[in-house]
Amino acid sequence: MKFINYILGKKEFISMMFFWFSVVLAVIILINTAGLFITSVSVAGAAKDALVPRKLDASQMEKYLVKFKTTAGALKKKNLFVSNPPPIVTGILGNEALIDNNWHKVGDIVGDAKVIAIEPARVRLEFEGKELVLAPIESAGALPPQPGSERPQMGDMRMPGRQPVPNRQESK
Repeated sequence: MKFINYILGKKEFISMMFFWFSVVLAVIILINTAGLFITSVSVAGAAKDALVPRKLDASQMEKYLVKFKTTAGALKKKNLFVSNPPPIVTGILGNEALIDNNWHKVGDIVGDAKVIAIEPARVRLEFEGKELVLAPIESAGALPPQPGSERPQMGDMRMPGRQPVPNRQESK
């Protein structure tokens, strides 16, 4: 405690301590400012280099394009992104089909798909190199029946534990 009272009593020591503290802060500020200036100069140089047009001959340019086209083709095959969704069939009338709210005939191009055939209950399209069969919603016979989804006939409906009643013939 005596030491602290002694130091506080010496005004010269306190002013020297503030002086050296401000010198240290000034050096830190100077270093940060110099670093900011150096960084901005190097970024400006990099931007200038990026804007300078590169002189590539046709073979070098073709080499880069082939590389990027190959990569894009591989991504498309893996289906990492879909360029266009498949069309939606909402109706069929004779030899025309309502696809994506427009009427189309066989041979028409719909987005990325080509109409191959229009049948009474479904439309066949060629989409991304594959045949795609689409049907309007709730069309009869549009999709093949799933196993076990057949409806029972009226004569097959029996209550458990009851015997079927034979048909009575009326006598004349």
